[in-house]
Amino acid sequence: MFQQLIAPKRHDVRMTVVGDQLFAVSIHTDGEAATLDWRADYSALTYHVCAVPDAIRSGVRVLMQHLGLIFAALDFVVDLDGTWWAVDVNPSGQWAWLELQSGVPISAALADLLQGAT
Repeated sequence: MFQQLIAPKRHDVRMTVVGDQLFAVSIHTDGEAATLDWRADYSALTYHVCAVPDAIRSGVRVLMQHLGLIFAALDFVVDLDGTWWAVDVNPSGQWAWLELQSGVPISAALADLLQGAT
């Protein structure tokens, strides 16, 4: 599997989708090791809740519906021009660390979804 190298980049985004809710967190690095892949140096990362462009938001909703998913973790790279590049979609992706780092209420959204509240 190959993908285009987006470099330099502004930051990465991990978006967790729970039902109709999208939780997007930007991942920034100050470390050289994490420049290509943020997972290479967790100690150099900072996290911020971020806005999702309308085109990305609607595209993700169409993708989720097409794939028949109600939960997924999606990764994006945001280039210096602000363009979002899709990296992957994981239907069982990790999310708890994002809640701890940024405060996004993913566990509450999952609980609501499981209880049929959303």
